[in-house]
Formats: sequence, structure tokens, C-alpha cells
Amino acid sequence: MKIALEISSLAYSLSGIQVYIRNFMESLLKIDAANDYLLTAKIQKFSKLKTYKVTPFWFRRFDVFHGFDGFIPNAIFATLRSAVIYDVIFLKNHNFNSPEERKRMIKKINRVLKRADILIVPSADTKRELSGLFRPERIFVIYGGCSPRFAPLPDGKIKSFRQKYNLGRFIIFVGVITARKNISGLIKAFRIIREKIPEIKLVIAGNHSGFGSAPLHKMMDDLQNDLILLKGVSEEELVLLYNSAELFIFPSFAEGFGLPVLEAMSCGTPVVISGISALPEVGGDAAVYCDPCNPDDIALKALSVLNDADKKDELRKRGLKRAAEFSWEKSAQKLLEIWEKNLMR
Repeated sequence: MKIALEISSLAYSLSGIQVYIRNFMESLLKIDAANDYLLTAKIQKFSKLKTYKVTPFWFRRFDVFHGFDGFIPNAIFATLRSAVIYDVIFLKNHNFNSPEERKRMIKKINRVLKRADILIVPSADTKRELSGLFRPERIFVIYGGCSPRFAPLPDGKIKSFRQKYNLGRFIIFVGVITARKNISGLIKAFRIIREKIPEIKLVIAGNHSGFGSAPLHKMMDDLQNDLILLKGVSEEELVLLYNSAELFIFPSFAEGFGLPVLEAMSCGTPVVISGISALPEVGGDAAVYCDPCNPDDIALKALSVLNDADKKDELRKRGLKRAAEFSWEKSAQKLLEIWEKNLMR
């Protein structure tokens, strides 16, 4: 097969979508030597994709054109047009994006719904949300994976890292500071946790300027001594942070998948996460679930882990076992099978 992989979104700063695209693309190229691949992008993104050998898609014919972030050109010669849609949270929730961004995203999804033959989504939850807009039998769920670099580290390496940065007990959240991630609920819950465990800190690692972040930063003013905000964290540092944390907490209101949950479990970190949206598909029986609308419940569930060494150990074991069920290679193989099956229709 001649397959075009559209990777324009790799031109943007690193986020969950960019991690997904990069790992998925690399795994496809690694496991599949039988087919011919061409990496392509919108022409205006070429200068920002110098790491990759990108080629224009104009006037070429493909068996498969795959838009890794929902982009399929209008005039593309392809037998099968495939696209990834990560979530459609913006369709139901108007408070998680600016009006301008929401308008742009609606325009983008309307285009891909008209042009795609099949859709790839990262969770059954996203498929349910899309089923009223696109033929359900043409929507395929493929879970994300996790880099093997996210793994338990030797105690000595963790101890050195904690000493270097003077880290005591802490819980960690990884993600953008934005309304959708329920940072307000996290902060309220942490205040309750801090009353019970005064020495514990909260680490927030990720982009600090998501939509609606200004009032969230204001909420954090009285936590200056107990809150550590990190941005521009490398993958190596993130692995060390997960390994050093006593608990990973993720009370998000809505997710298309929930990659940080998988990363934390892969490192052996106990997780407390929302019991809604796509997150139970990732956590399975290896997570403690909380009500994201109730800060008291978030705190209660976190404390139930922090104060119970046996529970922490059990969650660590379950998390490692659960995380082992996901892999980028397995996901790439499933995508190849879906393409082959649909080309024969």
C-alpha cells in the first residue's frame, strides 16, 4: 500500500496530541516494512517540521491518506481517507474553549466528517459522542500507548532526584492549567488534603496558560509555599517526577483518552482520577475514582491512598499490570488491520 501520513500538528508545541502522533507514526514505520509511507503536511508547516522528511501530497495517488489530527485535503487522490478525532468535548461543553477556538474546531470537524471514509478515535467514550454525527460502523477505537521510557526507576536514582530538588512528600498533576482539567477542584481538594497532611506539596507540571487559566492562578495565591508549578518539563524529568510522587491525581471533567494516567501507572505511581468521560477506559481496575464535581470526594479518595501503605502498594502493582496492556506497537498493528479491511470493501 501507498500510505500518506499527515503530520502538520507536530509543528506545534508538545501536548498530548503531539505525543500521540509522534509515537503512533514512529511505531507504524517501525513495525511495517511492507508498505510505502510518505510523511506530508500543510505547506505552511514545512519550515517547522525540519526534523521529519515531509513531502507535498499534491498530484499523488495513495491507497490510504491518514490525517493524524483530523485534516484531510479537499482534493486528495486516495482510495481510503482516514482521520483521527481525539475528542468532541467542545460540542457539548461551551465553557472549556474560547468562542473563537470553539468556532474553529466546529468548522474543522464538519470538514473531516464530510471528507473521511473512516474515523479513528482514542476511546469508546469519544465514539459514543461521535455516533450521532458519523456512521458508527465506520468509527474505530484505538487506544493510545506509552513510551517504554515511562517505567519504574531504581530507588537510588529517585533518591538523588528528590535530594537535588529538595522534594519531600508530594502529589502530582500533569496537564494544562485550564478549566476543563478541573484545576479549581484540584486546588480546593488539595487545601483539604493539606489540613490532614501539612507537609505534603502539590506539583503541577504542564502548560500554565490554557483557556481560563487567569482565575485559576489567582486561586493558587495562598498556596505559594505548598505548590510547585513546572513548565517545559522534559520527558526524562517527567519520568523522574512520576516515580518520585506519592500519588498522581487527575480530576479532569472530560478527556478523549488520558495519556498522563497511563504514564503514571507505567511508572508505578498510584492514581486517583475522575470516574467519568474516557478515564475509566484507561484506569480499569487499577485506579481510585473520584467525583470531579465534588472537591471533598477528590480529597477523600486521595487521602484514602496517601494514608494507606498497603493500598498504595496494591495500586502500584495493578497500575503496572494495567499499563502493560497498552502499547503503541499494538495500536499501530490494529490501525494497519483496519486500513486493510476497509480497502477491501
